[in-house]
Amino acid sequence: MSQLYLPSVSVAVPQQYKAFPTYALPEAVAQYVEQAAQSIGCDDAYVAMPLISALAAAVGNTQRIQLKNDWSEPCIIWTAVIGESGTHKTPAQRIALQYLQTIQRTANEEFEIQQEAYEAELLDYEDRCKAWRKSKNSEQPTKPQAPQLRRYLCNDITIEALASRLQDNPRGILVTRDELAGFFESMNAYKQGSGDVAAYLEMFQGNPLQVDRKSGNTPVIYVPRASICITGGIQPDAMRRALGRKNIENGLAARFLMANPPRKAKSWTDTNVDPILQQRMDQIFEGLLSLQFAADDEPVNWPLDAEAQQIWINFYNDHNQRQANLAGDLAAAWSKLEAYAARLALLVHMIRIADGDSDANSECIDSLSMIQAIELIGWFCNETKRVYSMLREDESSREYRQIIELVQKKGGRITPRDLMRSGPCYKSVDAAKQKLDALVLAGIGEWVSAPTSQQGGRPTQQFVLKGGTDTDRTDAI
Repeated sequence: MSQLYLPSVSVAVPQQYKAFPTYALPEAVAQYVEQAAQSIGCDDAYVAMPLISALAAAVGNTQRIQLKNDWSEPCIIWTAVIGESGTHKTPAQRIALQYLQTIQRTANEEFEIQQEAYEAELLDYEDRCKAWRKSKNSEQPTKPQAPQLRRYLCNDITIEALASRLQDNPRGILVTRDELAGFFESMNAYKQGSGDVAAYLEMFQGNPLQVDRKSGNTPVIYVPRASICITGGIQPDAMRRALGRKNIENGLAARFLMANPPRKAKSWTDTNVDPILQQRMDQIFEGLLSLQFAADDEPVNWPLDAEAQQIWINFYNDHNQRQANLAGDLAAAWSKLEAYAARLALLVHMIRIADGDSDANSECIDSLSMIQAIELIGWFCNETKRVYSMLREDESSREYRQIIELVQKKGGRITPRDLMRSGPCYKSVDAAKQKLDALVLAGIGEWVSAPTSQQGGRPTQQFVLKGGTDTDRTDAI
């Protein structure tokens, strides 16, 4: 009998996906995420990710968290949900953004009415100007002011157009994309080089943005604090193609909070978001949108109270100790997660105030808001490791990783026949067993004999993952 050939490849044993920590969100937001996800039939993260960006965009440029005299962070959050087609990314994003979409629709309708009135006033102004130029007996007519459309969200726009929108909307804007692949690809569609990427990196910090125009009445567009939040979904293969080495090395990827939740089997449910909870969420958005700038049109800076400050220092030291053991892409992402902890603390605190939490400190970021933010960042740290491991894979490693994840979903064990039935990749039981044999040779799992039934019969061979299935080691197969 000929010996079976086992290929030699590299595979990282994937960390198991951990459920999104809805308990670390403010109460109303947590309940909304859970009910919306249950209604759609998706993982909580599919709703939580775009909702976090939407809530941050509602706060916008008006508030910042002051960590020390020379360090503050804006409420700017970029999120990307990675999932295959059919994993409910779009309906989850729709329900997360529905409040902003509703008020944007209302703003558009009001603008159309204002624009019609403006055009009528402009015609009247031009007639009065003609009469004035002939007689010059009266005061020169005053030209009417053109209305401005209030922008809450937009999608797929150039840097010049975005700068123009931000000039009219100093609070900031939420950029949304059903598929972020198009967003990444379009960033440099109108320019050579990394001009658009550099502008987006500035907007991540809420820094000034200056755009030189080739045409138009104004040669330069200047935005003193350019603020955009971003959210969208993307398929795993599209994510690899869209980012590539360039956008990983320039730091664009590191600025996104990413999640790659597992697919859930569709199952009919009569669950809907409770109308009272929906109303409460709407009121939270209204409260965040009512936040104002300081008297000098600068952001309001929120210091930490003494307890929150100590919690932050402990987190900062521990997080950077862990970062010292990382390198390359993951180390860059880790550095941004540090700042995200502060941004999430600010967001959590603003939500608590908007929701009428009487325990929320009205002058400082308190310890509860900081604790919840650090809990969220702990989850994002784990998920970032998972995602970056996925992005580094070649085709062979990806296949083995998907097998391991399937085994993990099935409780840590699988038979070759079950693996064959999991999809069209394996034409026979022997082909499936060959893949599992390779994982056994790598020390990732082992073969065990399953007990026979009471009717007897031959024992079933099962592949069983070894104990540390959520480690981050790489083994040769």
